[in-house]
Amino acid sequence: MEMDIRKLRSCEVCKINIPANQIKMLQRDKERNWILCSACCDKMKSRQVTASTVPPVRKTFVKEAVRNVYLPKIEKQEKGKEADYKRMYCNRCHYRFKLDTSRSGIYFRACCPYCGKDDQLDER
Repeated sequence: MEMDIRKLRSCEVCKINIPANQIKMLQRDKERNWILCSACCDKMKSRQVTASTVPPVRKTFVKEAVRNVYLPKIEKQEKGKEADYKRMYCNRCHYRFKLDTSRSGIYFRACCPYCGKDDQLDER
């Protein structure tokens, strides 16, 4: 005696073919259902029960006591060498700026940072 193929369905978990009268339906979400065999249905039901019985993990923060202690400010360490700055003025673009004299001839040329020219610089 052969089974009609329309009366067989496959389990969505283990993928075996089962007769239509042994199909179990389990809710997947609000709109869809699982089509399962009886063994997979029992496993899925036990997973849902254990998942719902476990309480959610909550992080608890322990408040520390407020300390009313005055902490003195830590003074910034001064650099070993203080830079000498000249106040400069560009007559071309009328821009005022400071120029580090210790670095101006070594690391960069003395020019206006706004227009990039060095022909009309004055000390102010």
